[in-house]
Amino acid sequence: MRWLLHLLNPFRLLNPPSRRERAAQKYFSQIDPGQPDNDRVAEITTAIEQHGQWTESIEWRISTVMDSRIETVDRDGTTWYRVTVKCCYELSSECPTLPRAIQYQRVYATLIGDMFWNLGWPSWSSRFEL
Repeated sequence: MRWLLHLLNPFRLLNPPSRRERAAQKYFSQIDPGQPDNDRVAEITTAIEQHGQWTESIEWRISTVMDSRIETVDRDGTTWYRVTVKCCYELSSECPTLPRAIQYQRVYATLIGDMFWNLGWPSWSSRFEL
């Protein structure tokens, strides 16, 4: 089925993915944010109701802490969720549902760790300065 969708996309026929695009597709296909379990959703919902946000700080290497936050935001009268993950970098986005925000938190945390460990990209240096 996937090959059929690829064939039906005329843009892809004329412009096949580059090596870099294929590498990115492979990387992101290996990150499995999964569906958050009900206990995790309930924990975050309770924190947001009581404190206006959910936060988590994890020391993932010596003296390096990754801070995650999920909070509600109003978007044209609709409640959305802003997810922010901050460590060497800060990644954030707004999501229409809490389960999606939890998934984004997992993806962002994985991405930040992978950039550090696999690419050697701490925030204080470019990859050419290491």
